[in-house]
Amino acid sequence: MIQNNETPEPVELKVAQQKKRHLLWRIFKWIGWSFLVLLLIAAVIYHAPWKIITLLAIVLAACTILPKPYRKWFWLSVCAMVIALIIWVFLPEDNEGWRPYTFDKELAELEARYAIPDEENAAAIYNEIFENLDIGSNQPEFFVKSKPSSKDGPWLSKDHPATAQWLTGHQSTIEKLLQAAKNYKCVFLPISADFIYYSKYIEHLPEVRQCAWLLVSAANNDIAEGRIDVALEKYFCVIRMANHMCQQPAILFHIVGFGIERFALEQLNQFAIESQPSLEQLLLVSNSIGIENDWSNYWPRSLDFEKLYAKNMICCIAYEKNSEGKVRLNRDILSLRDILSLTDERLQQKLPPPTYF
Repeated sequence: MIQNNETPEPVELKVAQQKKRHLLWRIFKWIGWSFLVLLLIAAVIYHAPWKIITLLAIVLAACTILPKPYRKWFWLSVCAMVIALIIWVFLPEDNEGWRPYTFDKELAELEARYAIPDEENAAAIYNEIFENLDIGSNQPEFFVKSKPSSKDGPWLSKDHPATAQWLTGHQSTIEKLLQAAKNYKCVFLPISADFIYYSKYIEHLPEVRQCAWLLVSAANNDIAEGRIDVALEKYFCVIRMANHMCQQPAILFHIVGFGIERFALEQLNQFAIESQPSLEQLLLVSNSIGIENDWSNYWPRSLDFEKLYAKNMICCIAYEKNSEGKVRLNRDILSLRDILSLTDERLQQKLPPPTYF
Protein backbone atom coordinates (compact mmCIF):
# COMPACT_ATOMS: atom_id res chain seq x y z
CA MET A 1 0.00 0.00 0.00
CA ILE A 2 1.45 3.31 -1.12
CA GLN A 3 1.19 6.10 1.39
CA ASN A 4 1.01 9.76 0.45
CA ASN A 5 3.64 11.53 2.49
CA GLU A 6 2.42 15.04 1.41
CA THR A 7 0.95 17.00 4.25
CA PRO A 8 -2.48 18.48 3.45
CA GLU A 9 -2.50 22.27 3.33
CA PRO A 10 -4.27 23.62 6.36
CA VAL A 11 -7.74 25.02 5.70
CA GLU A 12 -6.84 28.16 7.60
CA LEU A 13 -3.98 28.89 5.19
CA LYS A 14 -6.28 28.60 2.14
CA VAL A 15 -8.78 30.95 3.72
CA ALA A 16 -6.04 33.45 4.52
CA GLN A 17 -4.74 33.38 0.95
CA GLN A 18 -8.25 33.89 -0.44
CA LYS A 19 -8.79 36.85 1.87
CA LYS A 20 -5.45 38.28 0.80
CA ARG A 21 -6.32 37.96 -2.89
CA HIS A 22 -9.76 39.43 -2.27
CA LEU A 23 -8.22 42.35 -0.35
CA LEU A 24 -5.72 43.02 -3.13
CA TRP A 25 -8.54 42.93 -5.72
CA ARG A 26 -10.60 45.40 -3.68
CA ILE A 27 -7.57 47.70 -3.31
CA PHE A 28 -6.97 47.70 -7.08
CA LYS A 29 -10.68 48.22 -7.70
CA TRP A 30 -10.86 51.23 -5.38
CA ILE A 31 -7.71 52.66 -6.92
CA GLY A 32 -9.29 52.32 -10.37
CA TRP A 33 -12.52 53.94 -9.23
CA SER A 34 -10.61 56.77 -7.57
CA PHE A 35 -8.63 57.30 -10.76
CA LEU A 36 -11.85 57.48 -12.79
CA VAL A 37 -13.37 59.96 -10.33
CA LEU A 38 -10.27 62.16 -10.49
CA LEU A 39 -10.32 62.04 -14.30
CA LEU A 40 -14.00 63.00 -14.33
CA ILE A 41 -13.43 65.90 -11.91
CA ALA A 42 -10.45 67.11 -13.94
CA ALA A 43 -12.46 66.89 -17.16
CA VAL A 44 -15.23 69.04 -15.65
CA ILE A 45 -12.82 71.59 -14.14
CA TYR A 46 -10.78 72.01 -17.31
CA HIS A 47 -13.87 72.05 -19.58
CA ALA A 48 -13.07 68.92 -21.54
CA PRO A 49 -15.33 68.09 -24.52
CA TRP A 50 -18.73 66.83 -23.40
CA LYS A 51 -18.14 63.53 -25.19
CA ILE A 52 -15.15 62.75 -22.95
CA ILE A 53 -17.07 63.75 -19.81
CA THR A 54 -20.02 61.57 -20.84
CA LEU A 55 -17.77 58.60 -21.59
CA LEU A 56 -16.03 58.83 -18.20
CA ALA A 57 -19.39 59.15 -16.42
CA ILE A 58 -20.76 56.07 -18.22
CA VAL A 59 -17.70 53.97 -17.35
CA LEU A 60 -17.82 55.09 -13.70
CA ALA A 61 -21.54 54.33 -13.50
CA ALA A 62 -20.97 50.90 -15.01
CA CYS A 63 -18.35 50.14 -12.36
CA THR A 64 -20.41 51.33 -9.40
CA ILE A 65 -24.14 51.80 -10.00
CA LEU A 66 -24.79 49.09 -12.61
CA PRO A 67 -25.91 45.82 -10.94
CA LYS A 68 -23.20 43.11 -10.93
CA PRO A 69 -25.10 40.63 -13.15
CA TYR A 70 -25.18 43.24 -15.95
CA ARG A 71 -21.59 44.46 -15.63
CA LYS A 72 -20.09 41.58 -17.57
CA TRP A 73 -22.51 42.25 -20.44
CA PHE A 74 -21.52 45.89 -20.42
CA TRP A 75 -17.81 45.08 -20.66
CA LEU A 76 -18.46 42.41 -23.30
CA SER A 77 -20.26 45.06 -25.35
CA VAL A 78 -17.35 47.46 -24.89
CA CYS A 79 -14.90 44.79 -26.04
CA ALA A 80 -17.07 44.03 -29.07
CA MET A 81 -17.16 47.71 -30.01
CA VAL A 82 -13.38 48.04 -29.63
CA ILE A 83 -12.84 44.97 -31.84
CA ALA A 84 -15.26 46.33 -34.42
CA LEU A 85 -13.45 49.69 -34.47
CA ILE A 86 -10.09 47.95 -34.87
CA ILE A 87 -11.43 45.95 -37.81
CA TRP A 88 -12.91 49.15 -39.22
CA VAL A 89 -9.56 50.94 -39.04
CA PHE A 90 -7.79 48.19 -40.98
CA LEU A 91 -10.44 47.93 -43.72
CA PRO A 92 -9.07 48.93 -47.13
CA GLU A 93 -9.69 52.61 -47.87
CA ASP A 94 -11.37 52.52 -51.24
CA ASN A 95 -13.67 55.57 -51.17
CA GLU A 96 -13.43 56.58 -54.80
CA GLY A 97 -16.88 56.74 -56.37
CA TRP A 98 -18.69 56.14 -53.06
CA ARG A 99 -21.11 58.62 -51.52
CA PRO A 100 -23.70 58.61 -48.72
CA TYR A 101 -26.71 56.46 -49.57
CA THR A 102 -29.82 58.38 -50.61
CA PHE A 103 -33.14 57.38 -52.14
CA ASP A 104 -32.63 59.21 -55.42
CA LYS A 105 -35.34 57.37 -57.35
CA GLU A 106 -38.03 58.12 -54.78
CA LEU A 107 -36.89 61.74 -54.60
CA ALA A 108 -37.12 62.09 -58.39
CA GLU A 109 -40.62 60.58 -58.31
CA LEU A 110 -41.66 63.05 -55.61
CA GLU A 111 -40.35 65.97 -57.66
CA ALA A 112 -42.07 64.74 -60.82
CA ARG A 113 -45.36 64.30 -58.96
CA TYR A 114 -45.48 67.95 -57.87
CA ALA A 115 -43.62 69.62 -60.74
CA ILE A 116 -45.16 72.82 -62.12
CA PRO A 117 -44.36 74.60 -65.42
CA ASP A 118 -42.18 77.67 -64.82
CA GLU A 119 -44.79 80.03 -66.25
CA GLU A 120 -47.29 78.84 -63.61
CA ASN A 121 -44.84 78.54 -60.73
CA ALA A 122 -44.53 81.51 -58.39
CA ALA A 123 -41.29 80.00 -57.07
CA ALA A 124 -39.50 81.17 -60.24
CA ILE A 125 -40.27 84.79 -59.30
CA TYR A 126 -39.39 84.21 -55.64
CA ASN A 127 -36.01 82.77 -56.61
CA GLU A 128 -35.32 85.86 -58.70
CA ILE A 129 -36.26 88.06 -55.75
CA PHE A 130 -34.12 86.13 -53.26
CA GLU A 131 -31.02 86.30 -55.46
CA ASN A 132 -30.91 90.11 -55.20
CA LEU A 133 -32.75 90.67 -51.93
CA ASP A 134 -31.09 93.19 -49.62
CA ILE A 135 -33.75 93.84 -46.99
CA GLY A 136 -31.54 92.77 -44.11
CA SER A 137 -29.02 95.62 -44.51
CA ASN A 138 -29.42 99.28 -43.53
CA GLN A 139 -32.84 98.73 -41.98
CA PRO A 140 -34.20 101.83 -40.24
CA GLU A 141 -35.02 101.48 -36.58
CA PHE A 142 -38.76 101.88 -37.13
CA PHE A 143 -38.85 98.93 -39.56
CA VAL A 144 -39.64 95.94 -37.29
CA LYS A 145 -36.98 96.73 -34.68
CA SER A 146 -38.76 99.34 -32.54
CA LYS A 147 -41.97 98.95 -30.54
CA PRO A 148 -44.31 99.90 -32.06
CA SER A 149 -42.83 99.40 -35.51
CA SER A 150 -43.90 99.84 -39.12
CA LYS A 151 -45.59 96.42 -39.13
CA ASP A 152 -47.77 97.07 -36.07
CA GLY A 153 -50.21 99.59 -37.53
CA PRO A 154 -50.76 102.57 -39.85
CA TRP A 155 -47.99 105.20 -39.89
CA LEU A 156 -47.33 108.44 -41.78
CA SER A 157 -44.27 109.14 -43.90
CA LYS A 158 -43.78 112.55 -42.26
CA ASP A 159 -43.45 110.86 -38.86
CA HIS A 160 -40.87 108.35 -40.09
CA PRO A 161 -39.19 109.78 -43.20
CA ALA A 162 -36.19 107.42 -43.05
CA THR A 163 -38.43 104.35 -43.14
CA ALA A 164 -40.57 105.80 -45.95
CA GLN A 165 -37.45 106.52 -48.03
CA TRP A 166 -36.09 103.04 -47.31
CA LEU A 167 -39.35 101.42 -48.47
CA THR A 168 -39.24 103.48 -51.66
CA GLY A 169 -35.84 101.99 -52.39
CA HIS A 170 -37.39 98.50 -52.24
CA GLN A 171 -40.37 99.28 -54.46
CA SER A 172 -39.11 96.93 -57.20
CA THR A 173 -39.09 94.04 -54.70
CA ILE A 174 -42.67 94.86 -53.69
CA GLU A 175 -43.79 94.88 -57.31
CA LYS A 176 -42.20 91.48 -57.95
CA LEU A 177 -43.90 90.06 -54.85
CA LEU A 178 -47.24 91.33 -56.13
CA GLN A 179 -46.46 89.67 -59.44
CA ALA A 180 -45.67 86.35 -57.73
CA ALA A 181 -48.97 86.50 -55.85
CA LYS A 182 -50.85 86.34 -59.18
CA ASN A 183 -49.71 82.72 -59.60
CA TYR A 184 -51.70 80.33 -57.45
CA LYS A 185 -49.22 77.45 -57.61
CA CYS A 186 -45.76 77.43 -56.04
CA VAL A 187 -43.21 74.63 -55.56
CA PHE A 188 -39.53 75.25 -54.91
CA LEU A 189 -37.50 72.78 -56.97
CA PRO A 190 -35.52 70.68 -56.67
CA ILE A 191 -37.20 69.19 -53.60
CA SER A 192 -34.27 68.16 -51.43
CA ALA A 193 -34.93 65.34 -48.98
CA ASP A 194 -31.20 64.68 -48.74
CA PHE A 195 -30.07 64.95 -45.12
CA ILE A 196 -26.80 66.64 -46.06
CA TYR A 197 -28.21 69.25 -48.44
CA TYR A 198 -31.54 69.86 -46.70
CA SER A 199 -30.38 73.32 -45.60
CA LYS A 200 -30.20 74.43 -49.24
CA TYR A 201 -33.91 73.72 -49.61
CA ILE A 202 -34.97 75.85 -46.65
CA GLU A 203 -32.29 78.54 -46.73
CA HIS A 204 -34.67 81.22 -48.06
CA LEU A 205 -37.22 81.02 -45.24
CA PRO A 206 -35.80 84.07 -43.42
CA GLU A 207 -36.09 86.05 -46.66
CA VAL A 208 -39.76 85.01 -46.94
CA ARG A 209 -40.48 86.49 -43.55
CA GLN A 210 -38.54 89.66 -44.38
CA CYS A 211 -40.61 90.07 -47.56
CA ALA A 212 -43.81 89.70 -45.53
CA TRP A 213 -42.62 92.43 -43.15
CA LEU A 214 -41.79 94.62 -46.13
CA LEU A 215 -45.27 94.26 -47.63
CA VAL A 216 -47.11 94.75 -44.32
CA SER A 217 -45.03 97.83 -43.48
CA ALA A 218 -45.67 99.39 -46.88
CA ALA A 219 -49.39 98.57 -46.64
CA ASN A 220 -49.64 100.18 -43.20
CA ASN A 221 -48.13 103.34 -44.63
CA ASP A 222 -50.65 103.25 -47.51
CA ILE A 223 -53.55 102.86 -45.05
CA ALA A 224 -52.45 105.91 -43.04
CA GLU A 225 -52.11 108.05 -46.16
CA GLY A 226 -55.40 107.00 -47.75
CA ARG A 227 -54.19 104.56 -50.41
CA ILE A 228 -56.64 101.91 -49.27
CA ASP A 229 -56.89 99.80 -52.43
CA VAL A 230 -53.09 99.65 -52.79
CA ALA A 231 -52.75 98.64 -49.14
CA LEU A 232 -55.34 95.88 -49.41
CA GLU A 233 -53.54 94.46 -52.43
CA LYS A 234 -50.36 94.13 -50.36
CA TYR A 235 -52.18 92.51 -47.45
CA PHE A 236 -53.72 89.99 -49.85
CA CYS A 237 -50.26 89.38 -51.34
CA VAL A 238 -48.95 88.34 -47.92
CA ILE A 239 -51.85 85.90 -47.52
CA ARG A 240 -51.09 84.42 -50.94
CA MET A 241 -47.40 84.11 -49.91
CA ALA A 242 -48.55 82.15 -46.87
CA ASN A 243 -50.55 79.85 -49.13
CA HIS A 244 -47.47 79.39 -51.33
CA MET A 245 -45.45 78.30 -48.28
CA CYS A 246 -48.12 75.78 -47.32
CA GLN A 247 -47.87 74.19 -50.76
CA GLN A 248 -44.30 73.04 -49.98
CA PRO A 249 -43.82 69.48 -48.73
CA ALA A 250 -41.60 70.29 -45.72
CA ILE A 251 -43.54 70.99 -42.51
CA LEU A 252 -41.18 73.86 -41.69
CA PHE A 253 -42.61 75.84 -44.62
CA HIS A 254 -46.11 75.45 -43.16
CA ILE A 255 -44.95 76.95 -39.86
CA VAL A 256 -43.54 79.99 -41.66
CA GLY A 257 -46.70 80.23 -43.76
CA PHE A 258 -48.93 80.31 -40.67
CA GLY A 259 -46.71 82.99 -39.16
CA ILE A 260 -46.74 85.41 -42.07
CA GLU A 261 -50.47 84.87 -42.62
CA ARG A 262 -51.02 86.12 -39.08
CA PHE A 263 -49.26 89.43 -39.93
CA ALA A 264 -51.72 90.22 -42.70
CA LEU A 265 -54.84 89.07 -40.85
CA GLU A 266 -53.99 91.17 -37.79
CA GLN A 267 -53.67 94.29 -39.95
CA LEU A 268 -56.87 93.51 -41.86
CA ASN A 269 -58.71 93.13 -38.56
CA GLN A 270 -57.31 96.46 -37.41
CA PHE A 271 -58.30 98.08 -40.72
CA ALA A 272 -61.86 96.76 -40.51
CA ILE A 273 -62.31 98.05 -36.95
CA GLU A 274 -60.41 101.36 -36.89
CA SER A 275 -60.27 102.74 -40.46
CA GLN A 276 -64.00 103.03 -41.15
CA PRO A 277 -63.90 101.05 -44.41
CA SER A 278 -66.70 101.32 -46.94
CA LEU A 279 -69.07 98.44 -47.62
CA GLU A 280 -67.28 97.76 -50.93
CA GLN A 281 -63.93 97.54 -49.15
CA LEU A 282 -65.31 95.18 -46.52
CA LEU A 283 -66.77 92.97 -49.24
CA LEU A 284 -63.42 93.02 -51.03
CA VAL A 285 -61.67 91.88 -47.86
CA SER A 286 -64.28 89.20 -47.23
CA ASN A 287 -64.04 87.83 -50.76
CA SER A 288 -60.27 88.07 -51.15
CA ILE A 289 -58.69 86.67 -48.01
CA GLY A 290 -59.98 83.19 -48.82
CA ILE A 291 -58.27 81.40 -45.93
CA GLU A 292 -58.00 77.85 -47.20
CA ASN A 293 -57.82 74.66 -45.20
CA ASP A 294 -56.54 72.27 -47.84
CA TRP A 295 -54.99 69.70 -45.53
CA SER A 296 -56.50 66.86 -47.56
CA ASN A 297 -53.95 67.73 -50.26
CA TYR A 298 -51.13 69.18 -48.16
CA TRP A 299 -50.86 66.40 -45.56
CA PRO A 300 -50.16 63.45 -47.94
CA ARG A 301 -47.49 65.53 -49.67
CA SER A 302 -45.84 66.48 -46.38
CA LEU A 303 -46.06 62.92 -45.10
CA ASP A 304 -44.34 61.56 -48.23
CA PHE A 305 -41.58 64.14 -47.91
CA GLU A 306 -40.98 63.71 -44.18
CA LYS A 307 -40.81 59.90 -44.50
CA LEU A 308 -38.34 60.21 -47.36
CA TYR A 309 -36.27 62.75 -45.41
CA ALA A 310 -36.16 60.45 -42.36
CA LYS A 311 -35.00 57.50 -44.49
CA ASN A 312 -32.31 59.61 -46.11
CA MET A 313 -31.14 60.92 -42.76
CA ILE A 314 -30.63 57.42 -41.36
CA CYS A 315 -29.26 55.70 -44.45
CA CYS A 316 -26.77 58.38 -45.49
CA ILE A 317 -25.11 58.01 -42.08
CA ALA A 318 -25.02 54.22 -42.07
CA TYR A 319 -24.48 53.31 -45.73
CA GLU A 320 -22.68 54.32 -48.90
CA LYS A 321 -23.35 53.55 -52.55
CA ASN A 322 -21.54 53.97 -55.84
CA SER A 323 -22.53 54.60 -59.44
CA GLU A 324 -22.91 50.85 -60.05
CA GLY A 325 -25.64 50.58 -57.42
CA LYS A 326 -23.53 48.65 -54.89
CA VAL A 327 -24.19 49.36 -51.21
CA ARG A 328 -21.84 49.02 -48.23
CA LEU A 329 -21.54 50.24 -44.65
CA ASN A 330 -20.18 53.74 -44.40
CA ARG A 331 -16.39 53.54 -43.88
CA ASP A 332 -15.50 57.20 -43.96
CA ILE A 333 -16.75 58.37 -40.57
CA LEU A 334 -14.37 61.33 -40.39
CA SER A 335 -15.48 62.61 -43.79
CA LEU A 336 -19.14 62.25 -42.81
CA ARG A 337 -18.46 64.17 -39.61
CA ASP A 338 -16.95 67.03 -41.63
CA ILE A 339 -19.97 67.09 -43.95
CA LEU A 340 -22.41 67.14 -41.05
CA SER A 341 -20.48 69.93 -39.33
CA LEU A 342 -20.65 71.88 -42.59
CA THR A 343 -24.40 71.31 -42.66
CA ASP A 344 -24.66 72.64 -39.10
CA GLU A 345 -22.76 75.76 -40.16
CA ARG A 346 -25.13 76.24 -43.10
CA LEU A 347 -28.15 75.89 -40.85
CA GLN A 348 -26.71 78.34 -38.31
CA GLN A 349 -25.99 80.87 -41.06
CA LYS A 350 -29.26 80.49 -42.98
CA LEU A 351 -31.84 79.77 -40.30
CA PRO A 352 -32.96 82.24 -37.64
CA PRO A 353 -32.77 81.55 -33.88
CA PRO A 354 -35.57 79.56 -32.16
CA THR A 355 -37.40 82.79 -31.30
CA TYR A 356 -37.85 83.41 -35.05
CA PHE A 357 -41.10 81.48 -35.10
